[in-house]
Amino acid sequence: MIEELENTVPIKEAREIVSVDEFVSQCLNWHQQFNRDVWGERESYHDEVHIRATLLAGEKLIKAALKGNDPLNILKDLEKWNQDHPGLEIKEEEFMDVFKLAFAGHDLGNVAQGVSEKNGNLKLDFLAHYTAEKAEDRSQKIVKRILNASGIDQNKKERFLPLVLHLINETKYNFDGQDLFAVFSRVVDQMGSTLFSVRGIKSDVVGLAQEMIVENPLVKITPNFSLNFFELRFKQLVKDEKTRESIKEIWGGKPPDKFEANKSLVKAADWLRENGT
Repeated sequence: MIEELENTVPIKEAREIVSVDEFVSQCLNWHQQFNRDVWGERESYHDEVHIRATLLAGEKLIKAALKGNDPLNILKDLEKWNQDHPGLEIKEEEFMDVFKLAFAGHDLGNVAQGVSEKNGNLKLDFLAHYTAEKAEDRSQKIVKRILNASGIDQNKKERFLPLVLHLINETKYNFDGQDLFAVFSRVVDQMGSTLFSVRGIKSDVVGLAQEMIVENPLVKITPNFSLNFFELRFKQLVKDEKTRESIKEIWGGKPPDKFEANKSLVKAADWLRENGT
C-alpha cells in the first residue's frame, strides 16, 4: 500500500514555469528534494542522475534523426502520430521539447503520489519511499497537472500534452513493440540511462535494489542480467545488430564493463549484503 507523508512539499508556483527548460529544472529539483528530505543517504536509481542520463541519451538520438540518421525511426513515428492526431500535429523541430517535458517528468510518480493545492499554490505530495507500482500512471497525472497549470504557451500545451503522456506511458518495462515510440522510449530510459549514468552500472543496480527492497523485502534479482543489463536488455529491445551499433555510434559513449555474476535468481537483500552494501 502506498503511503503519503503527512506534509506535502511546496513547489514553485506553476505559472512561473514559462519554458521547457524551466519545467525540466523544476523536475530535477523535485527529485533532489525527495532524496534529501525523504529517502536520505541510501543509494537510489529513479533519481536526478537517472533523469539527466535519459535526457542526454534522447537528445543525442533526436539531434541525429533531424540530421537524417534515425535508426529508431523517430521521425516516421512522429509522422504517423500526426496522421492519427489531426489538429494536434507536432513539428519535427518541436519534438525535442515534447521529449524533454516527458522524460523530465517520467519518474515523478516513483517519488510522488500526485499534486495537491493549498492556499492557491500547487504542491507535490511525496511518497514515503520510492514506489514503482503504477509509477507511470502517477507520473502522467502529475505532469498533466503541472504542465496545464504552467505558463508555457497554451497552443503548445494543447498539442504537446497527448504525446508527452504517451511517451511517459511507453517507459513501462514490458511492451510488445507495436506502439509508436515504444522502442525509442525504452531504449532511452533503459539503455541510455545506463550508458550515461555518472555513477556506473553497479551503483545503479545497488540503488534500484534498494528501492525494490523497500517495496518488497523478498524481491529477487538475477545479478548477471542486472549488471550486464546494457548489452542483454539492448538485444531484447532492438533485435537487429546493425541498428544497435548505429545507436551506439550516435551515443558515442563507452559501453559499461562486463561482469561475471550469478545467473540465478537471488534475493536482492542477500546480494546487497554479499556485495558489502
